[in-house]
Amino acid sequence: MRWNRLLFVTVGSVMTMLAAAAHGQDVTTVLCHGYSLDQTKGAWVQGMAEAMRDRAISEGIATSGAIVRYDQASGAWRMVSGTLTPGQPVFCIYRWLNDFDKPGPNAGYAEGAADAMYAALRDPQFVDQLGSPIAGIELVNGRDLHLVGHSRGTIVNSEVSRRFAREGLTVDHVTGMDPHPVNGTLDADPNWGDPVPMRWENNTFVDVYYRADGAFLLNAFDFDGIPIPTAFNTQLSESALNSGGYTFAHSDTHLWLHGTIDLSPTPCDGEACITTSMRNNWWPEGFTERGYYYALLGGGAVQRPALGPGMPVTNPAVLYNGDFGGNVSAGWLFHGGSLNAQLTNDGGNGILRLAGAGSLAEHNRFYLPVGIAAIAADLRVVTPDTGDVVEISLVDADGISTVVWSMAADSATGWMPDLTMALPGTLPRGRTYQLQAQLVDGVGTVSATVDLDDIRFIEGPSCPADCAPDNGDGTFGNGMVNIDDLLSV
Repeated sequence: MRWNRLLFVTVGSVMTMLAAAAHGQDVTTVLCHGYSLDQTKGAWVQGMAEAMRDRAISEGIATSGAIVRYDQASGAWRMVSGTLTPGQPVFCIYRWLNDFDKPGPNAGYAEGAADAMYAALRDPQFVDQLGSPIAGIELVNGRDLHLVGHSRGTIVNSEVSRRFAREGLTVDHVTGMDPHPVNGTLDADPNWGDPVPMRWENNTFVDVYYRADGAFLLNAFDFDGIPIPTAFNTQLSESALNSGGYTFAHSDTHLWLHGTIDLSPTPCDGEACITTSMRNNWWPEGFTERGYYYALLGGGAVQRPALGPGMPVTNPAVLYNGDFGGNVSAGWLFHGGSLNAQLTNDGGNGILRLAGAGSLAEHNRFYLPVGIAAIAADLRVVTPDTGDVVEISLVDADGISTVVWSMAADSATGWMPDLTMALPGTLPRGRTYQLQAQLVDGVGTVSATVDLDDIRFIEGPSCPADCAPDNGDGTFGNGMVNIDDLLSV
């Protein structure tokens, strides 16, 4: 695959340094925290963002920069400080705490959070500190991207990288601090099915800083980290980290990285500080050309160690968990999503059941790529009701809803697989949407029961304008197509 690189590097060390100096300020840095037992994440990630911005300005790489924080409720980036200026760095704090504050297993929520982060980067919305919309700038197009993650946040960043790869876009730099997938293989973790973070083929450089004590039962919650294949991996000294900093060495890994951003003798991240003795113990070989030094804004990108090829990407679905795998609600909560409907088990397969009035399923915000032609789903009418219709709509960031899939529920059916509706050609692609599935009836009471499964988007030729609703009753007469016919075009 030919990647559409966000960074053009000229061969030769001198020309590379000139290119980095000329374009290094056009960087979007995303900081993604890990699991939180007490639902507090803010001080160290903001302290790290501030240290990054201060360093870029002090070293003349940038003249300004903005720090923004993701708001899960609105999907917008809320201004924290600075100014959004084209050509200057932006530091995005990605907050996904609500994904932890939920009943039942946490399976799939890292991937669901990645879906929402990807949308927020590709089609960003900005608000001021009071929540009012403000003018923004691009976060991806024409800019280099640096994803920084701690613990389970590395899984979110890895999944975001896969979504960039799906559209042929390069992520210049990914940094992992003690990567910790919760999949039953580390410590005494439950198995939430987290994928192992990877260096994908669209990642130019990946560096990982990890440690492990292998003694979870003796040192509860000091989660072990892992290296990432084909990345530049550095195992930190467990004994050195235990000499100061945080209570747990797992958290010391992000303080270690902070100490390579802020090069002052005793920097603090808002939660913990580095002492003079820690400077000697944690970085016996020196701290000025370690860690953040390899970032474009760190000034040492030309000194990055050479890496072999990354892993080939298996493209993720555009709509995460549209098949309701494992009967879990990941992808349908916390980033604009909600479930006023039932997830149920059908012969070992998770499905969505819409039953009666008010039944509504809303998917998290996601990004609809340019090449999407149609939406498909499997459907079964369990309890029919004359006049009831099952509708799937796409709702944009402005709240404008477009019905893209519609079918009468007036007679009982078995499972009807691969029912496919071409998306209207007038529907803008390359934007953030939410998907809504619901039962409606304009003439009476809604009392049908309808099951949905395998809701998904299909790439292909765009639908002409006449695929819009044309029957006068909200249904799509000429928009329903055979999936095989669509894919054969």
